[in-house]
Amino acid sequence: MRIRKVFAAFFAVVLTLSAAMAQTADRLPPIPVKEYKLKNGLTVLLHQDHSTPIVAVGVFYHVGSKNEAPGRTGTGSPAASGLKTLVSLS
Repeated sequence: MRIRKVFAAFFAVVLTLSAAMAQTADRLPPIPVKEYKLKNGLTVLLHQDHSTPIVAVGVFYHVGSKNEAPGRTGTGSPAASGLKTLVSLS
């Protein structure tokens, strides 16, 4: 009988804590991002966080069959070849 009461109390505490943690996860701080459009059409998203000395760069190219103009195919392969060349040079 005592084990059931202890288990029930433990279960109630776990439920209460998990509900409290779920509510704080919904209130994450917003991430300030600045968006720049360069003359060559490149879109740059910048987020600065000076709390740690870390730099991260992500490059995304919109190439492939979904981005090809009607009647013009095969632009994905030259773009992939160019990216492979850039990676092999580094």
